[in-house]
Amino acid sequence: MFTLFPTDNPQQALRLRRFFMAGGSYLMIIVLMVLAWRLGVIEPDLVLQIATAAVIINLALYGVIRSGLNLRFKDPSLTAPQVVIAILLVSYGMYFADTSRGAFLLVYMVIVLFGVFRLGTRELMLVGVLALCAYGAVIWLALAFRPHTVWFEFEMLQWAMLGAVLPWFALMGGYLNRLRKRMRENNLQLQQALTTIQDMATHDDLTGAYNRRHFMDRLQLEKNRSDRGKGNLCVCMIDLDFFKEVNDRHGHAAGDQVLQAFARVSQSDLRATDCFARYGGEEFVLFLAETPLEGAMVKAERIRRGIGQTAFPELGAGRNVTVSIGVAQYQPPEDIAATLARADAALYQAKSAGRNRVHSAP
Repeated sequence: MFTLFPTDNPQQALRLRRFFMAGGSYLMIIVLMVLAWRLGVIEPDLVLQIATAAVIINLALYGVIRSGLNLRFKDPSLTAPQVVIAILLVSYGMYFADTSRGAFLLVYMVIVLFGVFRLGTRELMLVGVLALCAYGAVIWLALAFRPHTVWFEFEMLQWAMLGAVLPWFALMGGYLNRLRKRMRENNLQLQQALTTIQDMATHDDLTGAYNRRHFMDRLQLEKNRSDRGKGNLCVCMIDLDFFKEVNDRHGHAAGDQVLQAFARVSQSDLRATDCFARYGGEEFVLFLAETPLEGAMVKAERIRRGIGQTAFPELGAGRNVTVSIGVAQYQPPEDIAATLARADAALYQAKSAGRNRVHSAP
């Protein structure tokens, strides 16, 4: 289904909104020209020519942007081409506007201001020079081919005033453009800072896993879903076996690498609805949403085998790391602390049975 603005590309949608703002400027010019025609200042053919040209130009530009062809250019907004086309079209109309051409000089200002969206001070200055040259060409051509429409002294005064005003518009427009870019950069930095703060508030610095607070918040939400009949919920308590020996024998740096590797292995194939977190020290916790006890046991066993098959060169050849895991299924309407306690009890059963194994709570 065709839509006026693309729904899958916010940047393209923004460019098209700016394009339609420019189209509104064309509409304003046409309305003013119709008014000038009604007052008997210009000929109706000129209004028809400008209106036809404006429609064709805008349809062509819309097609280029809507099709994505504009993305091949350095400036996908096509600001410079739109500004140049507008200046030439307005200048054409001014040539035939006779004594009323001075009234349309303000349109040049509107065109320069439109360039503020994308053009810097240098580019806006060039736009001003183009507008000044275009108006100078209009005067020269009118003197050559339509001398009866030219009051030379007055035209030169207007040309000089345009030459004085356009640079100030360009300077102010360039300043506004810099402010807009600075605000955009500041907003981007703010978003990045907020993302970092949020990440620090919810994740463990060392392993990248979620922290205990975030885990408990999400677990409570999942408990509420389970209470409403939204499926089973299982919790796994995981502890690295003999981790203190790793720190004592190989140092804390090696211990940190072991924790990081374990976190990577454990999170390798989790669903978006699951949550894995560092509970404290070498102890981790995992909840599996909409998963019965049998499925949770399979997942826990996969984690146990995965870490057992992971090589740790920093610990020396042939030295592996093992984990013990306790699994408990939430039993409504028990408190979530009770579920965690049953998973923890199952974990200690696994350790008591010799470690490197998975046990489930009754």
